[in-house]
Amino acid sequence: MTGINYSKWNKIAEALDSSDEESASNTPHVTKLDRPSSVTIGPTGVTINPSPSNNQSTNANNKSVVKKTIENPTAKQSYNSTVPRQQKDQKATIVKPQNNEIIESKVKTKTLSELKAEVLTVNGGETDEYMWSQTRDEVVLFIKNIPLSTKAKSIKIQYNEEKNTVFIQCLDKILYNNKELSYNIVKTKEEDCGLEWEIKTFPFCDTNGIASQMKLLTIYLKKKEFSANVITWWGNVFKGDPSIDVAAIKERKTDAKTMRNIWQSAHESFKEKVKQFQPQTIEIDPDEEDNDEKEEHQDRHDNGKDKEREDEEMTDIN
Repeated sequence: MTGINYSKWNKIAEALDSSDEESASNTPHVTKLDRPSSVTIGPTGVTINPSPSNNQSTNANNKSVVKKTIENPTAKQSYNSTVPRQQKDQKATIVKPQNNEIIESKVKTKTLSELKAEVLTVNGGETDEYMWSQTRDEVVLFIKNIPLSTKAKSIKIQYNEEKNTVFIQCLDKILYNNKELSYNIVKTKEEDCGLEWEIKTFPFCDTNGIASQMKLLTIYLKKKEFSANVITWWGNVFKGDPSIDVAAIKERKTDAKTMRNIWQSAHESFKEKVKQFQPQTIEIDPDEEDNDEKEEHQDRHDNGKDKEREDEEMTDIN
């Protein structure tokens, strides 16, 4: 009986062992970083450049790096990964912002009542149709009930300086048909309509913290000066609308000395204007002048007769 040659099986076993070793060497190595880093892939391999940390020491020991080999089991190419020593074998963590970073989610959105008190009704008030605020020089009008989809081209505004009235139309609805303002304003020359305006969206949240927003037609009314150094605080925006108590405006309150200085300045300004008045010459027709003299003479004559008649009556009484 011929013997079996087992030598070929030895070669197969050696080939399997070699394949296992090759597979083990081709197993990729994964490096986890504890903060954002940039990765550069080049002909020499993969280079990981970690971002500098505020807590990273400048000691020379921290400048040491460890090179790890990442092998691609398919392409069988080697890449070098340069990683700081202190980051070796560390687990990935969530990156936390530094103290000077602003986190948008932590910015508190105002409630509707806070938004009104701090922005929309400062030194002003609110009606069913609008809210308004004012400073020493300007009144800002916020028109309500504007759909969120409203575009600027859907708004029509016109100011009539002669009548001091405002026309406002949103889409097909006329909001104010030449409604008269309570005080005079300065017409804006830069705008064809005579007023500066825009559509603004204001975010807010309710008492339960649910976010919402509203769109307001915002119109800027520049106050017209009554006199130099004299501030006019508006009680309302349109004639006939509810008025506020202007005496309660905090910015309006001044001490007695300041008030005296203001009125003194206004008085000096008035006297200066009077000095600038020039006398005007009026021509009188001579015939009219003679007639005036005749009428004056006749009046004196009549008054004399009346006096004589009164004296006679007094004599009769006596």
